Amino acid sequence: MTGIGIIVAISYYTLALRNSNRTRQAQLFMQILGQFNTSSMTESRRFYFDVELSSFDDFMKMLADPEERKQLMLFGGFLEGLGVMIKRKIIDVEMIVDLIGGVTEVSTLFS
Repeated sequence: MTGIGIIVAISYYTLALRNSNRTRQAQLFMQILGQFNTSSMTESRRFYFDVELSSFDDFMKMLADPEERKQLMLFGGFLEGLGVMIKRKIIDVEMIVDLIGGVTEVSTLFS
């Protein structure tokens, strides 16, 4: 009887842990989605994709302008943060691809 009780307890704990991890993933995903859809992030994304750089000097001139630097760093920092979380396996890459896959694929054309 004790063995059966231990097996049931282990099974319950495993299921509870799995459910807890899924809940945390969903909460994190919703936070990322919320950040991604803010008006400032939308403006930054628009700026990011409209930038036309033909040389490193163009890039340095853009960074010299505080507003342009802010726009570039906001979206670039967001993508970098996602990359770090994916690398460290904090979030699932497939969730992020489902969320912003089109945006990140387009951004790779410009890098």
